[in-house]
Amino acid sequence: MLFFPERHLLSRSIAKIGPCLRAGAWNVLNSLDTRFMRQLCKDRQIDIIHLHFGWLACAFLSATHKLGAPVVVSLYGADLFHATGKYLQQLKKLLLCRDVRFIVTSQALKNCAVRLGAEPDNVSVIPVGISSENLPDENKIKQQKLNRKTASPVKIISVGRLVEFKAPHMLPYVARILMDRGLDFEWILAGGGPLFEECVQNARTLDVSDKFIIKGDLPFQTINSLLMESDIMVHNAVVAPDGEHEALGVVLMEGGAVGLPVVSCRIGGIFEVIDNNKTGFLVESGDLEAMADKIMLLARDSAMRCQMGIAAMRYIREKFNSEKLAEQVEKLYDQMIPLF
Repeated sequence: MLFFPERHLLSRSIAKIGPCLRAGAWNVLNSLDTRFMRQLCKDRQIDIIHLHFGWLACAFLSATHKLGAPVVVSLYGADLFHATGKYLQQLKKLLLCRDVRFIVTSQALKNCAVRLGAEPDNVSVIPVGISSENLPDENKIKQQKLNRKTASPVKIISVGRLVEFKAPHMLPYVARILMDRGLDFEWILAGGGPLFEECVQNARTLDVSDKFIIKGDLPFQTINSLLMESDIMVHNAVVAPDGEHEALGVVLMEGGAVGLPVVSCRIGGIFEVIDNNKTGFLVESGDLEAMADKIMLLARDSAMRCQMGIAAMRYIREKFNSEKLAEQVEKLYDQMIPLF
């Protein structure tokens, strides 16, 4: 939450947040904000303070010092993978604090936090998850997979922000390989971002626009429908020049949870979402031929595709159940309160 202690400052405060974040600024909280939060913790007898994002934790904790309650900080990929400058200095100091506990969403992020100075025992891996309440019935998924075993063309889907570390602009090259090999397929790319035009241009240049369809940003319900209608999910991934890469891959959970085997890359936390050779396939980043090989294998072996899809559904729903993961967060809270 961001609290604004004075109503007349609300518009000014909101106006400063967007530009600060886009510019990579870490000190977006002013003295009024931090004084208000200190007073709030005191007045409300707060039991736990949970801060999300490293930049917010650095700004808030450096200004307030002792808060009168135990502190948990959730760190994400953007916080750790390409921290630089003044923020990196502040982050390293924060990670050395023994009275602050950290939550990260993947082992890859924990490894990065430890490299920056955090004590391993002070960092808990608790992934983000998906709610079972929003998922179709498992029997419905199984029946849908069986119905699609002989369907043609094979339907492939990729979903995500069109940004550098996801390398979506390289997917048209994979589509070209599949076309050259004679595969009958339809591939939908859903998402918006700075690489949108490059994706479109590559698809045109490679003459795959009829098969590789770029939809742009779509409503959540539309994405869900497309996932249900698809046979295979493909997710490209690289390490961007600034160091950012896939910390976990929530969209891979969403695909797996509805029975899609996933073809992706051995980058960051992706291997924690995909059980290689059981719920999908992982290839080396940048190996487009290998990616095409795995797509072809799944496309032409409908029994394997169905088996892996059902395995993915069970794996994701068990390992990344948001209700169970929330209990892990609550358990961490319970452990910290008596120690404070």
